[in-house]
Amino acid sequence: AIFERLESLVDQIGPQLNIAKKNIPNYQPMGCNGNIRLYKYEKGMSFGRHVDGTNKISRYSHGNTEVTVLLYLSSCKGGATRFYPPTQKRKRNLGTAFEPQQGAVLFHVHGDRCLEHEADPVQQGTKYILRTDLVYGIPNS
Repeated sequence: AIFERLESLVDQIGPQLNIAKKNIPNYQPMGCNGNIRLYKYEKGMSFGRHVDGTNKISRYSHGNTEVTVLLYLSSCKGGATRFYPPTQKRKRNLGTAFEPQQGAVLFHVHGDRCLEHEADPVQQGTKYILRTDLVYGIPNS
């Protein structure tokens, strides 16, 4: 059900994500990962710098998670998701920040092309995020 709600957005941003695999024809978004996570961050909570890995999803031919999807269920002060370019030194609070806004959706590639990122500490309120992944694969013929 989540994928059906996101499908038009996925169609719009798909070319920018450049997920196509030269050695796998017809590799395309097939759905969302069934492993859906709910994150709750209260005042002072953060999530350290990391990259999101790719997982194999056996229900699809050549199925792999390729894109992280964060659905922001609340707004709060602080708590930005901050991305760092590969050349960025390990200085906190630099990089590109995505501020949590209720109803917003953030897509970013993961695996080998994932930018290092982190969640800044929440300063006020509570941040709720629903996280899933876009699964790419080959449609059954």
